[in-house]
Amino acid sequence: MKSKRASDTAGYTSAMRAIANLAPMDQKYLHDPFSLEFLPFPWVLTKPLFSTKLLAPLIYNIGMKTPDKMVGFPGMTSLACLRHRYIDDQILLAYKEGIRRFILLGAGYDTRSLRLSLPEATMLEVDHPDTQTRKRKILREKNLQPSCKLEFAAVDFSKPWSEELFSHPYIKESANEPTMVIWEGVSCYLHEADVLSTFETVRHLLQSGGVFIFDAFSAELTKSETRIDILRKMREFVDRKGEPFYWAEDIDPLKEKLASYDFKQVDAITIFDIATNLSNKENLNISQDEILKYLAMFHCRC
Repeated sequence: MKSKRASDTAGYTSAMRAIANLAPMDQKYLHDPFSLEFLPFPWVLTKPLFSTKLLAPLIYNIGMKTPDKMVGFPGMTSLACLRHRYIDDQILLAYKEGIRRFILLGAGYDTRSLRLSLPEATMLEVDHPDTQTRKRKILREKNLQPSCKLEFAAVDFSKPWSEELFSHPYIKESANEPTMVIWEGVSCYLHEADVLSTFETVRHLLQSGGVFIFDAFSAELTKSETRIDILRKMREFVDRKGEPFYWAEDIDPLKEKLASYDFKQVDAITIFDIATNLSNKENLNISQDEILKYLAMFHCRC
């Protein structure tokens, strides 16, 4: 992310969620009307079109195809939005089981505090100060009211940040509460040492028990000699954008690494299988593009 500027990636994912929100009922698996409020330039210029019902099918079809054209293969919007829906479901399940402390690392323009019913919970959003400044300004200007208590911690992830997070008043006051930590769409952009450091930080945050959810691409993504065309194209795309991939890991070896940090139960499921399960459970027509096979969601308990 460029200095003194809100995250482009956070803006792009908001745009993807806004597009998914326009899906016809037989394809709709994500409901996020608030994502429109956080659209970046030039997407923000299209905001009036999103509110015109007659144009919704056209905007949806164009919006779903545009990211695919940019990277050269189908499935990018589905990848991001299916990941988001999976985490939604896990948050609601954790809340039902009694967890009331939620921490979002790299929260961006997350809208779960606005659209999920979590009346007794506290959600701490951790992100770069420039991105948080824009988000908090929009929340104030639009008078958007969260369903839960919403806290913010501004940290620069490009520098050592765990000590700064642990000094946050809310973290210190609630250290004995079971917690869910969510780390969405970040790990692939970090070096392995930073990923492992995050595992250690999360384990400390879960000292009183709880759940850690994050995503990871399969190791093939970062292999320069990969013969999987879509992974090569995606890597070339992010390289051109100046946000290269540094880390990826396959499910079984990553489970072993997580066990070494004393996560007691580690489950993993690919986005492809999440799409299949949702299609069957909710009778939805969800495209199952090949790229969905290469990103997995990890669900770790302490």
